[in-house]
Amino acid sequence: MTRTSLPQYVEQVVRMVSCGDVYAEAGESWSVEFDMDRLKSLETKEYAALGIRVFEKMSDGDYRVGQGFCNHEEDIESMVTSAKEQARWGERIVFDLPGKSTVPRLDISRDVSLEREKAISWGEYLVRELKQIDKKNKVFVSVDVSDGEVWVANTAGFFESYGERSFSLSCGFSRVDESGELLYLGESEYRFDTDFAFKRYVDKMSRLFSWSQRKAKIPSGYYPVIFAPEAVETILDPLLIALNGSSRYKKICRWEGMEGTQVADSRLTLRDDPFCIEVGDVYPFDDEGVVPSPLALIDRGVLKNFIYDLATAKRLGTKTTGHGRRSPSSLPQPEFSNLIVEPGDTPFEKMIQSIDRGLVVYSTLGGGMSNVVAGDFSVNVELGFLIEGGKVKGRVKDTMIRGNSFDLIQNLLFLGSEQEVVHGMKVPAMAFERISVTGEEG
Repeated sequence: MTRTSLPQYVEQVVRMVSCGDVYAEAGESWSVEFDMDRLKSLETKEYAALGIRVFEKMSDGDYRVGQGFCNHEEDIESMVTSAKEQARWGERIVFDLPGKSTVPRLDISRDVSLEREKAISWGEYLVRELKQIDKKNKVFVSVDVSDGEVWVANTAGFFESYGERSFSLSCGFSRVDESGELLYLGESEYRFDTDFAFKRYVDKMSRLFSWSQRKAKIPSGYYPVIFAPEAVETILDPLLIALNGSSRYKKICRWEGMEGTQVADSRLTLRDDPFCIEVGDVYPFDDEGVVPSPLALIDRGVLKNFIYDLATAKRLGTKTTGHGRRSPSSLPQPEFSNLIVEPGDTPFEKMIQSIDRGLVVYSTLGGGMSNVVAGDFSVNVELGFLIEGGKVKGRVKDTMIRGNSFDLIQNLLFLGSEQEVVHGMKVPAMAFERISVTGEEG
């Protein structure tokens, strides 16, 4: 299979089933990797794969679902046969597949190119700049370029594709000081052009490095804590589990039956926007052929919507929101696209200046050990700093923070006025008045 030949195989597979859909993807990618200050590798990859979901009518009149995938054209017939056989033991479910529709055309496959020599020069430049922060820094840089295409087709008449040409860059450094403590700083960005903000990355890491050179301790207790945009996911992760329709189906949703009620501070607005090019996870239709729309999840503190794919919506007697995502080898499931928290009115520097004693946290470790479904987090502070008298005093180590996201979001201390794109989200900093801190005593 190749990118050129794949459309004909998609069409062929659709004709081989009475009810079902096909998801296929193909493309090329290459990367330039620097590690430990040196050019490490140049890699080029090509990929092509096709997956099918079938709904087979059984002798009792019910429909059951099966699936299969392949990446060679000679395996197509066996893939379809296997999917039909698998349906004998699959879930009892069938639903209306989307028919022909008008899909939006998004600016995600621009006439922009990047030569490998240019990518190497970027890496060399960033190595020099990050070594200037401190010569002991061990620098890494990764530049990735991908040019791919996605096809979705089904037995109801939907057959569409879209191309995507993307560029991503990550860079940073690690450093071990005289006491053996490790400092790891990094920045990354995903774009549909090559206008990367190198100076912003370097300036930010330089600032965090400077703060990290001073050591600080905080006694255990309850303190105000600022979550920088990079750490906001610690707060959001439990909310996203609750907002996923699959949690409703599994009966583990904290917000079941609470649509239209106040669940958060009135300053908090959270939405999902599959058309937000700035963040990057953009698609004109989801992996089931459903054209999505920007979706308000929480609007000024009020719970508005959950996300669904076709199957989860069918199970719950509601409608899909166009969030069905899959790979060729998996069945669809509801997943978020680009999450956006609307900004507040407090600049980040003013947040710091307003705190007499507390923490500003940039990254955490160990979130998976908490009861996330209930909203709890108990995490180690990987990169965080003590604030005293409105100023950053130094980096804290051996420090943990605990709290419950559902409780905390009901009363924000501050909501930042500046958003940053991190971890597939566009979010501001958030601060909370009273979080349990287990500090390094002495």
